Amino acid sequence: MTAALSFGAQIILWLISIKTRDATPADWWWGVGFGVLALFTYANTLGVGVESRKLLITACTVIWGVRLSLHVFLRSRADGWRELDRYEKYREDAAKAGANVHWYVYRRVFGIQPPRLEPIPCMGPT
Repeated sequence: MTAALSFGAQIILWLISIKTRDATPADWWWGVGFGVLALFTYANTLGVGVESRKLLITACTVIWGVRLSLHVFLRSRADGWRELDRYEKYREDAAKAGANVHWYVYRRVFGIQPPRLEPIPCMGPT
């Protein structure tokens, strides 16, 4: 379930990036995504394992994720909401290679994130 949640969020963000021509929201989601998945995993493991440990891990993950996403979001705002240079370069590279820019950005930005946003293994089965 966590994999489906993660992939679903990335697909939605990718579709938004196609419309806005800006892949930066992937970075905003990165921290929040960890928090969302930690909460989801906690909710799906109620009654399994040590509750106090799971609650501590979940709280730390959510706090860290919100702090990271807020930092990246505020940095984007300070930069005038422009797309990050590395994402602009991906678009240029794809155009030079004659590749589909949207699929290239998906593979380089959005497609690699869901496997990295997997649940915290010490919290039990999901």
